[in-house]
Amino acid sequence: MAKRKNPWGWYAVKTAYRVTPCSEPKGTDDLYDPDFTLLEERVVLFRARSVEEAFEKSEAEANEYASERWRNPYGQQVEIAVLDGADCYEYLDAPGSGVEVYSHTEPAPRSLSEEACLNRLLGRQESERSRLKRRNICNIIFERPAPGVRLHKKERQEREMWERRVRELDDHD
Repeated sequence: MAKRKNPWGWYAVKTAYRVTPCSEPKGTDDLYDPDFTLLEERVVLFRARSVEEAFEKSEAEANEYASERWRNPYGQQVEIAVLDGADCYEYLDAPGSGVEVYSHTEPAPRSLSEEACLNRLLGRQESERSRLKRRNICNIIFERPAPGVRLHKKERQEREMWERRVRELDDHD
C-alpha cells in the first residue's frame, strides 16, 4: 500500500454493546421479559493518524455513548455496557456518497447455503414478537408506560417536546 502524504486518514471502527434493564419493574404487560437484553453494533467514523489512534478515539466515544441512561416503559433503569472488542477499517479514499464504509470477511465452506451465509453475516430475521419485545429497553418517552408506571415530570416534558417535533415534521410533509 502506498504511503499517504497527509498523515490523517479516515477509519471506521465497529464496536459492540449490550443494553440491559437493570432494576425491578414497576409494572408489566404481556411483552415484559425479565431476561431481555439487546445487542448492538455501531460503526463510527474517525479522522486519525493511525489505527491505534482511531481505536483510542473509538474507546472514548464508545464510553460516552454508553454513559446514557433512561427508563423503559416498565419503569426500569436501562444501561449500556461496552463489550470488550472492536474492529477497524481504514478508508483508502475520502468518505463520500457510494464509498465503502466498512468491510468484514470470514472464511466459509462452499457447502454453506446462501440463507446460512446471510444469517451468519447479517443475522437472522427478527420475528414480530421479538421486535415488539424491544419495548423492554425503549426509552419511556417514546413508548406507552406499562400499567402501574407513571412518567416523571422531566419525562413528560421530553415526551411533549418529542410529540411537538413529530407533529411539525408531519405538517411539512
